[in-house]
Amino acid sequence: MAVTPTKPMADDLLGIGETTTAISKGLIGLLQTLFGPATDEAGQILADRVRYWRWKNSLSIMEQVNQMLIDKGITPRQIPLKTLMPIMEGISVEDESENLKAKWVNLTLQL
Repeated sequence: MAVTPTKPMADDLLGIGETTTAISKGLIGLLQTLFGPATDEAGQILADRVRYWRWKNSLSIMEQVNQMLIDKGITPRQIPLKTLMPIMEGISVEDESENLKAKWVNLTLQL
């Protein structure tokens, strides 16, 4: 007897997800046909802007961390990569909320 995997109850009971995926693929295909390589270039331009925005956020928060280390007379030390990467990921996508930025700064200072 073959065992078939079961789908969780939350999985697309009405088939809406499958329909949406099919429509999205159709629209992407249409855009690529109409605009050709320009669609790829537009996607890369958007990706570059997002990368720049994330880099700018990271830099801003790390400058605050550096200033607080200087103010408190703390010598920076190396942080293990598996600890640092999730923090840098969170820092990079932070919006303009000064409260959350301050929390990231304080979290980084605790390492």
